[in-house]
Amino acid sequence: MHVILHNVMVSAFVSCGRIDEAKHLFEQMKERNTASWNAILVGYAKGGLKVESFNLFREMHEADVEFDALTMATIINLCASLLALEHGEKIHGLVIKKGHVNSSVVLETALVDMYAKCGAIEKARIVFDMVNDKNIVSWNAMITGYSKHGYSKEALILYEKMQREGIYPNEVTFLSVLAAYSHTGLIEEGLRISISMLEDYEVEAKAEHDSCMVDLLGHAGLLEDAKEVIEKMPIEPQVSTWGALLGACRVHNDVDMERFVANRLFELDPQNPGHYVLMSNIYTAAGRWKEVEDIRQMMKIKGVRKDPGISWIEINNELQIFHAVSKMHPQTEEIYCTLRHLTLRIKGLGYIPDTTFILQNVEDITKEEEEESLLQHSERLAISLGLISLPEKSTIRVFKNLQTCSDCHTATKLISKITDRHIIVWDTNRFHHFENGECSCGDYW
Repeated sequence: MHVILHNVMVSAFVSCGRIDEAKHLFEQMKERNTASWNAILVGYAKGGLKVESFNLFREMHEADVEFDALTMATIINLCASLLALEHGEKIHGLVIKKGHVNSSVVLETALVDMYAKCGAIEKARIVFDMVNDKNIVSWNAMITGYSKHGYSKEALILYEKMQREGIYPNEVTFLSVLAAYSHTGLIEEGLRISISMLEDYEVEAKAEHDSCMVDLLGHAGLLEDAKEVIEKMPIEPQVSTWGALLGACRVHNDVDMERFVANRLFELDPQNPGHYVLMSNIYTAAGRWKEVEDIRQMMKIKGVRKDPGISWIEINNELQIFHAVSKMHPQTEEIYCTLRHLTLRIKGLGYIPDTTFILQNVEDITKEEEEESLLQHSERLAISLGLISLPEKSTIRVFKNLQTCSDCHTATKLISKITDRHIIVWDTNRFHHFENGECSCGDYW
């Protein structure tokens, strides 16, 4: 059977989600070309088979298969999804070596997206500026990157530049622009752009845009206005929309509104542990221990378990993964010793450990033990390893599966100051850039 027909069949299996059959046919092929390899590579990537995708790419390299822009873009997108910066940089080097620079706007945009998602926003901008024929996807990748990193001013400047160059924004653009206005507290501008979406660009607001508007108003403390936006929505508000309001309630300590919003979330998404944990933290901060216990009992009855905190950092092309309270790393002793030393130093700058969220039902726990437990947070362990293992003055990039806590946020700001390091932490909400004792989020996250 001709290789072209084989390739069509492999692609057909992939498009139908029949990955095993696509793989079997691919392995039976006596003749393969770049399109053959790309078909199965794309299938693996779409099917979430990330390890298999990387292994296949390695096989292509070892078999001297000629890479094209699709091959490169697919594997770069995988690096972005895995937050694997060092791997992504190597692939970028291969792109240059193979002469694919400026060969495909899809490939170049994938590089911009990868660098932004992996915490290297400056490199993303360098690549973006080198793209000759930028399309809306290219602009969106860079604007979204800036917005996610908290560089709202840069995002809005780029948005204006995009329009001057004749590129019309779409729904993705407006999501990032609204988020940027929220982060900068520019309420009137954000409200104006939300109206302009439909009137000037004929882009209808979706649930995600409504969530941004709720976040914009909530950020400014206009919680009742944010609630009104939700109540006037023509469709049933999504979990993310109520979640945005709950996050704003946490920041502004409105316990009554928090209870109302939390109850809506418990109805809409009863198995999501994040809502229960956030509500428990809110009650804890208010010293309302009965309500804290009620939340715990509710989770127990519904069988909801809190997701364990996990953080990771890339060291020498390998992901080093830390769980909260983890002591399995071969450098554990050095990691904890470094953290204790750093804690003493930042206390000299006024740091007071926030033990508010230490479980109150733990009996006979001393102040020292409470403070020691804070050192066991997964992002703190990863940052410590970065300080130990990475070259002096190099940027430390840590990724976390949960929202960072207020104590870790405060401590990391001060650690960045005393170590003269740029520390980047990605949590479920955004990137935090810690430099010289400050954070790019402006202490709102």
